[in-house]
Amino acid sequence: MRLYIMRHGIAADPDPAGLGSDAERELTPAGRRKTRRAARGLARVVSRMDHILTSPLRRAVQTAELAAAAFGVPPERVRRSATLEPGAAFADLFRELADYPADSAILLVGHEPHLSGLISFLLSGDADAVDVCMKKCTVAALDVGSIPPKQPASLRFLLQPRQLRELGG
Repeated sequence: MRLYIMRHGIAADPDPAGLGSDAERELTPAGRRKTRRAARGLARVVSRMDHILTSPLRRAVQTAELAAAAFGVPPERVRRSATLEPGAAFADLFRELADYPADSAILLVGHEPHLSGLISFLLSGDADAVDVCMKKCTVAALDVGSIPPKQPASLRFLLQPRQLRELGG
């Protein structure tokens, strides 16, 4: 299985008064523009995307929708999953991923530090062993031999947002 792991785009700052819901924070206009370009750049590097799983938090959903548009992934193949919320257990994500064919290409959209911990876990078996820099719109590509993983994944690439935006024109 090829997993593409993407951090959401630039979102509005949390409400300083603490009145707004973190789950409802949206991408900023610049965040939408940069995410759209990054998604187009990813689509130039990656030949196919079969499914997209996203955290249900609004900024991640918006990022996933822009990626779906760049790849032409139909809405029925874009799914919100609590397994990508901050702090969710990796085992729950693996149970969900086990439902997909082994040769699938799946984009996972979520948040930090959850995603860098996931990448570290997939590469080493330890969520804290590998220091991964996941700026907003960074994408890591990993080949995972089995779900749940029985051996370390292979890192295929880690593209930073500026690289993806340059590719996306």
